[in-house]
Amino acid sequence: MKKTCNFIALIAGLFSSFSALSFPIAEQVTEGFKVIVNTNSNIIATYQGNSATCSNDLYLMLKENGTPGDDGDFSNDLFIFNNHGSQLGSQVNLGQFPVGTELIFRIFVNSSSSLYCNGDSFYTGPSGRNPDDHTHARVQNDWQPNEALVSFEDLYDGIPDGFDYNDLSFSFANVEGERVEKPEIAIKGGYFNFSTLSGNLPENQDCQLERDYGRAMFDELNGILYICGPFGWISK
Repeated sequence: MKKTCNFIALIAGLFSSFSALSFPIAEQVTEGFKVIVNTNSNIIATYQGNSATCSNDLYLMLKENGTPGDDGDFSNDLFIFNNHGSQLGSQVNLGQFPVGTELIFRIFVNSSSSLYCNGDSFYTGPSGRNPDDHTHARVQNDWQPNEALVSFEDLYDGIPDGFDYNDLSFSFANVEGERVEKPEIAIKGGYFNFSTLSGNLPENQDCQLERDYGRAMFDELNGILYICGPFGWISK
């Protein structure tokens, strides 16, 4: 009887842990998308869950005059949720904004005894907004009808657990995710000048961050072109 009870308790514990982690996370390939208002209706934020060690505060970035944007003064920003303190399913009405307006959301990682919870701020949108030059939010369109799902990663450089985007998830009615288009370079009648190598491999440290992607080096001794991408240097 004792063994049966212990087994039931173990199963119950596993089910409880699974339930605690069963919250939605925005899908891959939506990293770096911007949050764009797409109707004249009120923007409703709904807290969807987290599995983070760090305590994170979510803000809508506002300028001094109350309009959406980043003026460098965090005291203007509107607090929305805390991933450890807000109730699952709780909602905040953010009001109305002109169609086409970008809403920039920020998480503040509260400092704690954990080595990795150290007071950083991370943002929706392109990687260049973040202190480590990585994207820290996914924005999934049409997660529900007319509702986008946003999921944040709270670790600087993704250390130690990688970029799982499971540290704060919330959804918005009446917004959509917009892909950030990367600029293209067109050369007409000219040439590229690559950094050169002389038989040696390019340094791994020169191909680690998202901002390094697209960097190229040419091994003039062996005629090999190296291009930096998400999986490191590749040769052509």
